[in-house]
Formats: sequence, C-alpha cells, structure tokens
Amino acid sequence: AFALSVTDISQTGLGGGGALTFYDARRKEAEHLSFYPRTGSDPAWAKVDTGPAAARAPGRAAAVPGMVAGLLETQRRFGKLTREQVMAPAIRLARDGFIVSPLLSRTIASSRAKLNAYPEARAIFLPDSEPLRPGARLVQPTLATTLQRIAAGGADAFYKGEVAAQLARDVQGRGGLITADDMARYPVAEMIPLCAAWRGYTVLSAPPPMGGSAVLEMLQMAEATGLANAGGLTDRPAAVTALAGVMRTAQADAGWWRGDPQVMAVPARGVASAEFARDRAQVAAG
Repeated sequence: AFALSVTDISQTGLGGGGALTFYDARRKEAEHLSFYPRTGSDPAWAKVDTGPAAARAPGRAAAVPGMVAGLLETQRRFGKLTREQVMAPAIRLARDGFIVSPLLSRTIASSRAKLNAYPEARAIFLPDSEPLRPGARLVQPTLATTLQRIAAGGADAFYKGEVAAQLARDVQGRGGLITADDMARYPVAEMIPLCAAWRGYTVLSAPPPMGGSAVLEMLQMAEATGLANAGGLTDRPAAVTALAGVMRTAQADAGWWRGDPQVMAVPARGVASAEFARDRAQVAAG
C-alpha cells in the first residue's frame, strides 16, 4: 500500500485514507480498522462551502489524512516484517523512480489545471510544462524523504513535527482548516465488521463510512428475488434486468444511509439485514 502511494497516485496516497477488514483464522475473529480522512476541531468544519465551485477555496476539500496512521496500525497489529522492511520498496520507488504508464500519463494530462496551481507538483509532473509521457521515469525525492522519516520514526514523523506543521500551513494557505493539532489527534477507529448470513457462509464487509452495506444488501436481495438461481446472466434478459434492479436499489440505499458513525448515527446493520433486503427486494423487482 505504501508503494502504491508512490506509483498509483491518482487513486491513493499519503494524503488519503482507507479501511481494512482483517480475519484472523487462528483466533476465528474479525476486526475492522477505519482510517478515513476526518474533520478537525474547528466548528467551521461543519459549515458548507457554498458558492460557485470555481470560487471555493481548494483547501476546504482537504480533511485530516488517515492513510499513514491506518497502514502503520495495520502493520503493527498484523504484520510480521519490520516497518523499515515494509516501507523499503516505497522509498526505493520514490527515490529512484519508476516508469510512467499510459494510464498515469493520461491522468497527469487530465489534471494539468490542478497541478499547475502547485509549483512543486508542476515541476515533478509537468516538466517543461508538458505532462510526463509513457516510458518516462518519475522520480519523487521529497516524497522519498517523507517516507524515510516515517520508516524511521513511525506515525509521529508524519502527524507531529515538521511534516504535520508544513501540511497544515499549506492547507490553510489555500483556505483549508487542518491544523497541526488536528494532525496530532488523528484517531484510527476500531470497528466491528458488518456481516450477513448467505448460503451457509458468513460474509464480512466494511462498515460506514465505507460502502460494505450495499454489497450485503445486494447478496440478500439477489437471494430474496430468486436471482441467485436464475442461471447465466449472458443469455437470460430477465435475470439481467433483475440484477440491475437489485444493484440500483442497493446503491440508492447506500447513498441515502451513508455517513461517518463517529459523528452521526448510521443504520448500517439494519440496511445489511435480511429483513430489510426482503422489503427492498419488492422495490427492486418493481
């Protein structure tokens, strides 16, 4: 995951967040860690940034990142290698570089306006004012230094001290709200995974703010509507139509009932229940 934060930068990175559901087969226990980006202590976090999108402060889109804290907590709890061993590939990729893929090149090109707003990013991804081409080597020495600090000092090297202070200054300079204190207080949340019984199995999925309830609802609606026994979807139009209804309904429910349980009540277990799925199956079938 740290290596992907270097090479798959359009999808993940140290400034993002995530979640992990872990099943320990030896203990037969499941755990879930949530390290989604979070708001800080300033009441202004609760205010909506209104007005035309072009006029909004770009820093207001930034929340306190949880990726580093979550990955290090995952490694501490479940890993067998040392932190230095785990992070060595990421450091090497950032320091020595890697070959830019066609997808990454297209992503850089489509993000030209955003990257041009940040001189440091522009120098790395738009050398000579042009996006890196496929086959070019992308080297990120500053990122390598940050990763080396984390490998040596753990989470404190990112959430306290120089890195945290600079991140807070940069975000506030662009109208954001992250403070150094918000960084130092970031919590990795321990949660219980969502689960559902399905065809003799216990299926585990990620609780809010992730969208695991939709997966469980789809499985149970597929069972309630008979879709699970409908045969091949490639040659049965009625089955395809039923599947579309199941997916559309579950995604609508996930969007309506989604939220962060750290700050609001979210009825995820109810949405993932068999009873709710049976009721919603009638809507999907209609």
